[in-house]
Amino acid sequence: MTGPDLDLLELVRRSGGVVPRRQLGALGLRGATERAVASGELVVLGRRWVALPAARSAVNEARAVRGVLAGPSAALHHGWAVAHPPERPVVIVPRNHGHKRPHLDVRRRDLPPEASRGGVLTPVATVVDCARTLEFGEALAVADSALRSGRVHRDELRAAAARVPARFRAGVLRVIEHADGAAANPFESVARARAIEVGLDVVAQHWIDARRPDMTDVLRRVVVECDSWEWHAVPEQFRADVRRYTALTVAGWIVVRLVWEDVMFKPDDVRAVLRQAKALAETRAAA
Repeated sequence: MTGPDLDLLELVRRSGGVVPRRQLGALGLRGATERAVASGELVVLGRRWVALPAARSAVNEARAVRGVLAGPSAALHHGWAVAHPPERPVVIVPRNHGHKRPHLDVRRRDLPPEASRGGVLTPVATVVDCARTLEFGEALAVADSALRSGRVHRDELRAAAARVPARFRAGVLRVIEHADGAAANPFESVARARAIEVGLDVVAQHWIDARRPDMTDVLRRVVVECDSWEWHAVPEQFRADVRRYTALTVAGWIVVRLVWEDVMFKPDDVRAVLRQAKALAETRAAA
């Protein structure tokens, strides 16, 4: 695959491995999408979504070793976006399972029967498993996507967290309490995690007059925007965003613009910028 078609695969990967077909069509990628599906480089989930092949094939790998698809692999199977699609299927097998499978990311843990269905962790169990095993930003991306899908609800996640071993419970609850289905994609979810880590009180998609930034710390008047060139392929969208940033800045808001590569691969740099924004906001408030 070359040219625009190759760009399509990278876009799907950056979007968390799962993208609505209509969203790709709006970007003029309908033909490239159909070619990728026909060649097997993308698969269709539930008719409305396209995804990387790992979203479908991994469950067969789990069943072959009498295991259960888990973690981000289970999230992809449920049609949820993840921060980093796994290189190998993540599978939970019983503790006494002694076979080595180098093509799988095997975790040994005994699961209650109700935690899985059809060789895959249930939606609720998937969110809890990711919150238990992934770092905060990656886990938040799964929890956000799960809430956005409407297939899980916060109350049932809290109930499931109460059954998690005590040494993992605080981390799981942290993810559940900060999860927000308003976040648009894993890029925004991971960026929000970095903001939370430095002490910003951000909420996703909060309206400011007629504008809705990606995330906002209302009291400190800090806005964080996640800028993705792929989704700005339409000139009108690019111009609208520039006007929005300008209007917020002249209204006294601190606007931090983050790019995908930094959020996903340079977390320390992103935290440093967000700490500076927080300090500047607090200095302004004290003046």
